[in-house]
Amino acid sequence: MTPEDNKNIVGRFIDQVINGQSEQALEHLTTRDYVLYFPGVPGALDRSQSHSIVTQLHNAFPDFRVAVQAMVADNDWVAVTVTGTNKGPYMGMQPTGKRVRVPGAVFYHLRDGKIVEDRPVYDQLTLLRQMGLATGTAEPVIAGSNR
Repeated sequence: MTPEDNKNIVGRFIDQVINGQSEQALEHLTTRDYVLYFPGVPGALDRSQSHSIVTQLHNAFPDFRVAVQAMVADNDWVAVTVTGTNKGPYMGMQPTGKRVRVPGAVFYHLRDGKIVEDRPVYDQLTLLRQMGLATGTAEPVIAGSNR
């Protein structure tokens, strides 16, 4: 597959699976051994579990959208911004009604024209702050520090 082909596949995945919640598109655009490594969830998730995560996000943020800000196919990664209004429970927390915009990136690994691995990374502290569930600043952790 060419880099342009990979970009098109990832773009369709975001439009149809993430934003559109299509379980059929998830099966069509991913390999049988596809895995999702979602922040805050231990271990790899399979297709069914991945679809469940997308459903949970849309339940918590009914206007949830992933917007592609940049796409680089050389290393098969996509930078995204997540927006939505928190109107349903999220990670065990009650809805806040607040609108969020969270920067992040997703690293996709493609094989034979299908997505085999999906690794989203986003700023969870920014998300919690925008929801009004976290305040202050985090102190940096320095390796080897006694602090």
